Amino acid sequence: MTVKSTKYYRYYTYIEPVIKNPILKTYGYAIFTIVMIGVFMLFAIKPTLETIVLLQKKLTIQQDSLKKIDKKITDLDAAQTNYNKISSDTKSAIVSSLPSNADLANLIKSIELTTKDTDATISALQFQPISIDKKPGSNELKEITFTFNIEGSYGTLKTVLQNIYNGTRLIIIDKLSFNKVSSGNVLLMNVSGKAYYVK
Repeated sequence: MTVKSTKYYRYYTYIEPVIKNPILKTYGYAIFTIVMIGVFMLFAIKPTLETIVLLQKKLTIQQDSLKKIDKKITDLDAAQTNYNKISSDTKSAIVSSLPSNADLANLIKSIELTTKDTDATISALQFQPISIDKKPGSNELKEITFTFNIEGSYGTLKTVLQNIYNGTRLIIIDKLSFNKVSSGNVLLMNVSGKAYYVK
């Protein structure tokens, strides 16, 4: 017997009793098969389980998105129902306040009408440049910035401001400044404001 075979023989003497064990002879192949099936199942099932967990996360996210969309649909239905309940006079007042285009002619007329039946005079009406957007149906709130001067007594100027507030067009006053005109109790009021429209 060579040295090499003696070395392996020593290991064989340890393994031989285990191999010759009757229980292992009877159930060895079954145990080995079950262990191998378990190992293969572990490697086969792990990616499947990871895929299932990932799909469940995606499903949860999509269900949340669906709930948000359903809520938006419900809110839009409620808004449409409420809008349909509004009287035609109120609807036309809304359209007058927020027209669908800049409608500068109407805005100028609205500003001029604020001095009707008063002794106030308007001068130096100026508009900031407006970008005309050609995209229809964007429904964005746009603004027109303007300035003008009004000359009149304090009571008259107060009336003009009240008329602006009560006017048909939605106008917001950003800034007011007063200067006394040299003659009498006449004041010069400089008005900076914005008018809005939906485009």
